[in-house]
Amino acid sequence: MERRPLIKPKVPVPNTQPSVPVPLTTTPDADYTEFRQRILIEKNKLDSAAEEQARIFLEVCERHVHAVSVRDAAKDELGRSDAINARTERARLIAAGEKSTEAIINDFVLLHPEHERMVATISAATAAADRWYALRTAFDHRMRMIRELVSLYASGYWTNSGAVGQNGIAREALAERARDNMATARAAR
Repeated sequence: MERRPLIKPKVPVPNTQPSVPVPLTTTPDADYTEFRQRILIEKNKLDSAAEEQARIFLEVCERHVHAVSVRDAAKDELGRSDAINARTERARLIAAGEKSTEAIINDFVLLHPEHERMVATISAATAAADRWYALRTAFDHRMRMIRELVSLYASGYWTNSGAVGQNGIAREALAERARDNMATARAAR
């Protein structure tokens, strides 16, 4: 069998540096900490909590979407960087007349410093996206809790008055009955 001479690739080998730097915060930023503190609900300020809930939830959702897009951009950049490094190494091996198997190329790409840096970037971006997702879920729970607290407030759950209500029954007794009924209904769910 006749051996052909090695052919050098006609495609120029591009630069191995990533084209777009990926901005990333590896720790929760000030916004995250601020939003996390706003999860707490003061029962005496239910009206303001209900008013601000939709706006805060929207902001948290937008930040979660941004964190996910940063993570996805980092994954895409890793794929491009790996492809460039694989092409570069394959061209180098062919030019040197050496064996160029997929295993050799794959090992080179996985051990390349750029690949290791991008994997660390993706890990940090994934952690940030997961933190914002957890915060988003917490604010979704906060919305439901506000609804429950408003219902409790409307039923007189926190009434401490000793005034007499219908049929001579003290309001505290009515409130206690309402709390028991709500607890029973909640347990039945």
